Amino acid sequence: MKTYYALCGGQTPLNRVVMAGSHDAGITGGKWYARTQKHDIKHQAKAGVRMFDLRIAAATGSGSTGGVKNAELRAYHADGAAKSTETKTRFVQELGRSVALDRSSIRMGAFGETLGDMLGQAKAFVEKHTTEFLILKFDKCLNWELVAEACVTLLGNSIYKGGGNINKMTLDQLKGKVICAFTPTGLTAIGNNFTAADGIVGITNLNGGPPWRDAYDGIQYYGKGGTSLMGLRAKTENRKKQTKLMLAGINSHPEAMGMMYWTTTGLLGSIKARNDRMWKASQRVSLVRTWNNGLRASIDSQLNGLQDPFDAGGALLKTFMPNFVMIDFADSDKCDLILDLNTVGAQELARVAKHDVELEDSL
Repeated sequence: MKTYYALCGGQTPLNRVVMAGSHDAGITGGKWYARTQKHDIKHQAKAGVRMFDLRIAAATGSGSTGGVKNAELRAYHADGAAKSTETKTRFVQELGRSVALDRSSIRMGAFGETLGDMLGQAKAFVEKHTTEFLILKFDKCLNWELVAEACVTLLGNSIYKGGGNINKMTLDQLKGKVICAFTPTGLTAIGNNFTAADGIVGITNLNGGPPWRDAYDGIQYYGKGGTSLMGLRAKTENRKKQTKLMLAGINSHPEAMGMMYWTTTGLLGSIKARNDRMWKASQRVSLVRTWNNGLRASIDSQLNGLQDPFDAGGALLKTFMPNFVMIDFADSDKCDLILDLNTVGAQELARVAKHDVELEDSL
């Protein structure tokens, strides 16, 4: 198994690493318009995924416990209009007790893996591969406080409790840990019940969001995913959107992390079929070029007429770059291509040092 630690080194800050991210990571089943992944968290992590996009809701479980019907915290994939909720008292296995929660039902979507299974697999991965880390990005969840409690309880000593600006943390500081990052909505929902000291940090998008904060417990990124649900040319639409976003990202803080989506989610046609076409040889070249365009523009902006991309002390200047490449149907073949972008980034910076900022068409 290839590792980011071996390729990038333990002293490398997270915001200098390019890594694969799994879009709707827990949706391994469902119909053609909902399913986004083939493998579970364990096998995605082994393939090279380090960022997992998770949306959690409470689904009806089978049977009952102590006379109370069971519910399961599960990944879900559904448009907001296709999801309905009602407050019920249910026994939640991940928590081992009955609670009042918002139970959801879904139309035109799917429930996926249970949160308990996903957390267990994440914990087992970092315990076995002690130089690696995983990031669980929780977004658009229901029952936020229950999700936080499950993360803290089930991950135990494997949850990251260091807090601080994770963008700047080195791989040595993050190794062996699972980072549980909640979007601003989630942090607001849990209030002070769970904090960075417990293992719940933030993740915020600087694209249309708050400005960069150096004193921030969590991850700050720039980007946005998704294609229109009824789009007829999803690949073209996504490529144009991501190129525009990554170029716009150079105006964000240089320490921010870029998040680029190489996905074609929509309601017309199979997500899997579109994704397969997106990963043909010609489209792989397009991915690298889209990624590299963002890096090149960022380098040009950072240099701003300077002749050398190094400061007076010899340290490489930090540039905004697409750090997270979010994909559907993650596997080792796709992740290896993304892992290799760490080398592309180093080569591109070397070209700038030699006053050669032209990209090779062969990339």
